[in-house]
Amino acid sequence: MISKLIQLLVLALLPSLVIAETAQQQQLRVDHLEHAVLAPCCYTEPVAIHRSEIAVKMRLEIAKSVAAGRSDREIIDTYVGLIPGPCRGDGRLLSPLSPLRFRRV
Repeated sequence: MISKLIQLLVLALLPSLVIAETAQQQQLRVDHLEHAVLAPCCYTEPVAIHRSEIAVKMRLEIAKSVAAGRSDREIIDTYVGLIPGPCRGDGRLLSPLSPLRFRRV
């Protein structure tokens, strides 16, 4: 009876163990996103290294979004939608080296 209960418990918990990201995986995603998104005050440096107040806030928001389970695309789209008109379509919010860089139409 107890072994059957343990088996059921393991089967019930297994999907959540497989799907959940580890802290290390989340940190890798945060680092990748911080290097992919350019600071909006100059659009020349990624928020990962920029020292402006807005870049610090964006780093915190990125980490919170990753922890909340949002996808990389959802996070990037949040910042692309915030940039002013002329910059919105040219992808300048993303670093030229970013694999997430895309052209918005």
